[in-house]
Amino acid sequence: MITNNVHRRNAVWATYARKNEGKFVDGGMFGVSELRVPYRDWELVLSGAKGYTDGEIRLDDFYKLTVLFKARTKFTFNVFREGTYEYLGKRIPRLIDFLVGEEDFDAEFVVNANERDKIKALLKDNALKRMIATLYFVDFKLIKGSQLKGAKLARDMYQLRLVGEGLIMDDALLVHLFKLFGMVLDRLVDIGVATRVTNVNNAVDTKGQPVAKEKMGANSRSREEVWQVLAAYIGGQFIKGTYRRSDCILYQHRHWQILLDTYEVKERRKTYTYTRMRVPLLLRDLFFFRIFSAKAQVHNVPLTRFANIVDKNVLGNKFVAQTNNRGKLKKLVQFKEIKALIQGMGEKSFQLYLVERNIGDHNMRGVHELYFETKTSIEDQQELFHLFQLFSYLLDGLVAVAGIYDTTPGYRYKL
Repeated sequence: MITNNVHRRNAVWATYARKNEGKFVDGGMFGVSELRVPYRDWELVLSGAKGYTDGEIRLDDFYKLTVLFKARTKFTFNVFREGTYEYLGKRIPRLIDFLVGEEDFDAEFVVNANERDKIKALLKDNALKRMIATLYFVDFKLIKGSQLKGAKLARDMYQLRLVGEGLIMDDALLVHLFKLFGMVLDRLVDIGVATRVTNVNNAVDTKGQPVAKEKMGANSRSREEVWQVLAAYIGGQFIKGTYRRSDCILYQHRHWQILLDTYEVKERRKTYTYTRMRVPLLLRDLFFFRIFSAKAQVHNVPLTRFANIVDKNVLGNKFVAQTNNRGKLKKLVQFKEIKALIQGMGEKSFQLYLVERNIGDHNMRGVHELYFETKTSIEDQQELFHLFQLFSYLLDGLVAVAGIYDTTPGYRYKL
């Protein structure tokens, strides 16, 4: 159960990173996973792992949201719920305890700061106080960068930090946390505490080091990183390649095992990378089809398997379909999800087909292969996700239309 929760958290974080131009680093079961999201001139870093320790605070599962910025003053603060520090056995910091002037907030939270006017100005915003009050956290503070263990930062570097207990597996909570930090940073700028970087060349990363212009907001993940994130998101398995085969993702849909990988073809002294997806299955009746874009370079397909039934209208004039049973193919692509996903490929050159084929040692009648390929290396996570969706819908559709066996254990590829 714990393993499933960690995988679920990592999947949620990876999706959030993709949607918000961020970067996700998977720490596995016992490592530190990180979600880095840009906000204006800063980088917000959410980390989560097991075994957090800060002084006398010890947490089994934790999350920590931090951001570094250049400060104009020496203002620091610490906000925590009444009883939190006594419960955790940690002494209250050597800061002055202030009331912010709102009865409900003052009754629930202890507010320590070294400057009365600034903490009151920071918490003057009622929306900000409401966002803080709706979170359960252990510690929310602004500290000097020089106090960070192992960090060698300039004197004017400060860290805003929020630490909470548990695993964040809710996208809405992620939105809430990052919105809160954005509001606090903007407020710190307004009251003259934080410096907003206006020149990209002066921006700093999480270690207070200058960030190169080309790295600001850039997504420079390799194909391997993209595939790893995707595998975690869909609940699949990423397998690193060897000198004999490429990286691949295995995904289990019901009892079928879908395989995503690449292969290379040499043509006229050039090497081209093809991305392919395939799955073996068992049909009761002979049924073949091939769908390809009008610009596709078709090769490596046993054309003799197809009858001379060509339909250029089943999916629009950008696609060509061949089959031995027009009725079954039309029923298959009438599923709105299948039709939308195929048409969503637009101008991409691809071919998708179902043929009878020997899979490994399974040399028997009725074994077919559902196969997709395109002459490019797909590194877009959303595009790959749609491809897995398409195959899942096709398999379910083939059960209803073509009579593939949905109870027989699926065949496997030898990797």
